[in-house]
Amino acid sequence: MNVTETGVLQKQRWTLVALLSASIAINLLDRQVMNVLAPLLRESMHWTATQYSYIAVGFQVGMMAGQGPIGTFMDRVGTRTGLAAIFIAWSIIGGAHALATSLAAFIVLRFLLGFSECGNYTARPRCANNCAGGLVSPTVDYRPEGTSAIAFVLKGRALVDVPGGSVSCSVL
Repeated sequence: MNVTETGVLQKQRWTLVALLSASIAINLLDRQVMNVLAPLLRESMHWTATQYSYIAVGFQVGMMAGQGPIGTFMDRVGTRTGLAAIFIAWSIIGGAHALATSLAAFIVLRFLLGFSECGNYTARPRCANNCAGGLVSPTVDYRPEGTSAIAFVLKGRALVDVPGGSVSCSVL
């Protein structure tokens, strides 16, 4: 049994790396969906462009406000439990958007979504480091296979940035 210093089995490493990459891709795809839906939401809810922009600002403020508390939460409960908690939270909050009927409700939900999603950015580097056998830690020797793990986790962003709008339109 080949186990890294962090206790991650070699066979589990790439599964974890793929899941981390997928989590960031899903996180970013969610943002693209709101951009694609903007014209439809503005028309059906009779919002001006300025009013709709408050929704985007609400999300960004949530991301900013959540970094400290969510980072502390991740430190307290650990990466595994923390990621599970934020995935559940952002799934529930994402689903609650279907019930939103006002601008204020959308702003609050986008704030909460940003608040919970920021945990993905807090936990992902730590988990990627663990999957890479502690590559980023100064106390562990460099491992070439670790750079591949970290690069693949970071690729989740690239997987969405380019085709995200098209994928969002297809899903809708």
